[in-house]
Amino acid sequence: MNEITITELSRNLSDFINRATYRGESFSIIRGGKAVAQITPAPTGVKVKDLRAVFASLPSLHPEDIENFDKDLAAIRKSHNEPVESAWDS
Repeated sequence: MNEITITELSRNLSDFINRATYRGESFSIIRGGKAVAQITPAPTGVKVKDLRAVFASLPSLHPEDIENFDKDLAAIRKSHNEPVESAWDS
């Protein structure tokens, strides 16, 4: 974890927030030689170890719904395989 002073933070807040957000960096904020706070990336998504519980919590589909979903996917795939006419060729 990187250490930064309150002064550095106040002068470059946006930069530190961006570094935490996009690079996953964490910062310990120092005042008077002591750590007083931290900036860390916000947790996102689901941890792999929790996926089993997530899947278990999802509603079950009726066999008929599964069949209809499969038909819908097949229709979508078929419609996307057809050539698309360009509006620019007119």
